[in-house]
Amino acid sequence: MVSHWTYKPVDAEQDLDQGDIVILSEGLKSLLQEVHPHFLDPKYLAFMVLTQSCDLVRRKGECKSRYITLACIRSLEDVLIGLLDQVCAGIGGGTYREESRGEAKRLLQRIINQNEQALGLFYLHPDADVGIAVPSIAMLQVSIAVRRDHYDTIRSARAGALDSEFRNKLGWLVGNLYSRIGTPDWSDRKDGQKAAEKIIKDHLKRAAVPNLPRWVSGEAVDAAQKAGLDLSKLSEQEIVSEVAKHTPKPLKTRVTREVARVLRELLVESDESEMSEADVDRLLRRLDNDARYSSLLRRKQSE
Repeated sequence: MVSHWTYKPVDAEQDLDQGDIVILSEGLKSLLQEVHPHFLDPKYLAFMVLTQSCDLVRRKGECKSRYITLACIRSLEDVLIGLLDQVCAGIGGGTYREESRGEAKRLLQRIINQNEQALGLFYLHPDADVGIAVPSIAMLQVSIAVRRDHYDTIRSARAGALDSEFRNKLGWLVGNLYSRIGTPDWSDRKDGQKAAEKIIKDHLKRAAVPNLPRWVSGEAVDAAQKAGLDLSKLSEQEIVSEVAKHTPKPLKTRVTREVARVLRELLVESDESEMSEADVDRLLRRLDNDARYSSLLRRKQSE
């Protein structure tokens, strides 16, 4: 019994449907070994049926379509760097400017809510009953065609199916129609928003995790490049290490220093100033401990 609301149970005797999830059974492995051995690579976790459902109905033993098209399913983590390279400000080696993290978050939001049309991706949430173990995506532009003679082999390897709303959305994406098919956003489901945010957070975390992106300050990158460093020739770890040496002081520290500079210039320029050096020091300490001042600067830094 499937547990996630994007899927539905399947009857083993039912004809294939667009959106069916097909795992690598022994029969399918043997078939791929003959016709598409490249797709036996472990990076391909499973496959999704892309052929329209109406063309998969069997009449007199055969379906209408001469070929059954299967899209490759891969782990989201494995392809994430390649996807971020298309939308984020990259430095090299899977490292990106911290300032472009928002673009990464928006990309993952589009993917999870099935709204990433340009890249041809369809998100699949983990569900053991349909053969999806980790957050994954069906890559609609990476597919294979199998003759209808192998219909039973594909059907016997079927582990799950999309719920009707999501099957409709898949059909629209595949057919490149001009009208928009709506599917519920995760935020429309109970606890869905929290679950979606966790997926995004897990894939964009700051900690060093293999296959996942690294984030560094754009200001630090600019400072490192200004100092003559060619970051494009460095490994991911070297980039992070070298950029860290050029990390600027926190915004609050820099602003407070500028305030101090201006005040001290005024003291020098004005003989009639009633403010003393001790007053300047007290003001700076007051600013340093002022919650509203700190909050405004944090808000500005996060924009």
